[in-house]
Amino acid sequence: MSSAPLRGLPKPLRRLVRQAQRHRPLCQLCQGASVRIYAFIPTDQAAWGIAPGWQAGCVYGLCRRCAALPDRLALVEAALWRTRAHAVAPWN
Repeated sequence: MSSAPLRGLPKPLRRLVRQAQRHRPLCQLCQGASVRIYAFIPTDQAAWGIAPGWQAGCVYGLCRRCAALPDRLALVEAALWRTRAHAVAPWN
């Protein structure tokens, strides 16, 4: 992720993206080696159990094959939903 898209992210999430770029987490979908880093900020924060007045998001990686899937966003959201207790990092 270049610095231009990072500027649009909240500061705490920006830090997590940079950390993920250095450490390359496994692919969120297949657990293979990730080549791309993404950030997810839920549009309905309350549905994710995030307290009013707080925002939250998470950073994840995808391998080349999973990043090319046409329904990757829906698949990632479903995977994050299954592990939502650990998926989001809140900030205020």
